[in-house]
Amino acid sequence: MSTDATARRFVSYIDKSRAYYAAQGYGTPYRWARPADRPALSRLPGPLSTLRVGLVTSAFPLPPTGAEAPVEVPYATPVEPLPTGLFTADDNRDRSAAPANVAGNYSISLANDTNGCMFMNWDGVTTPGVPLDITQSGTSVTGSVGGAGGAYLDVLFGSHAFVGNVSGNHIDMVLHGTNATTVGTCRLMLDAHASVDLNGDALANGTITYTYVTNADSTCPIYTQTCSSVQLFNGTRPPTR
Repeated sequence: MSTDATARRFVSYIDKSRAYYAAQGYGTPYRWARPADRPALSRLPGPLSTLRVGLVTSAFPLPPTGAEAPVEVPYATPVEPLPTGLFTADDNRDRSAAPANVAGNYSISLANDTNGCMFMNWDGVTTPGVPLDITQSGTSVTGSVGGAGGAYLDVLFGSHAFVGNVSGNHIDMVLHGTNATTVGTCRLMLDAHASVDLNGDALANGTITYTYVTNADSTCPIYTQTCSSVQLFNGTRPPTR
């Protein structure tokens, strides 16, 4: 569960489910069941402090580090101590109880990887110490690149701010370019998609994938329609504990 007072401390199940099924093409919005008749209610047999309350969930307590995921069978567990997180083996559901607190001032290191878009001066280039300021509101995040890297993105893309969301400890952000390069009647812009996991205070397994967006003119090089170039990155923020 998130400990950041500025971030949502619960999972918006109905909102996430509605967005998921809408993305699958279902026309009717996912919604809570609403009976036509008012359900029959009964008085409690005694004071609440003397009763046992049960909670039904499709998730499991997180397995010990290195252990295999639990088999999805019915189980029961006490509510104290509270679990630090919940697990589900299905990608269609949330993997943790709430989005992690990913906000912070990071220093990241970049390493150019594959170059399908044939960018110039790409191969073998590494860039350490790039400032990245991530702000967060619930599941929404903005990543602002600072320093010379941010100034370079302003020239190339028209902005130095990635926007996206966080799910569990995974961050996805996109920077849509607005500055176009014109070659004859072909207009080219760039998009960048950043994907990374936060482990404690460290960003790990990060990738930034660059792709072209064109005006679909017949003079645009064919490779710009499908190519991608990738940077790898990791980084750290000051300790949050």
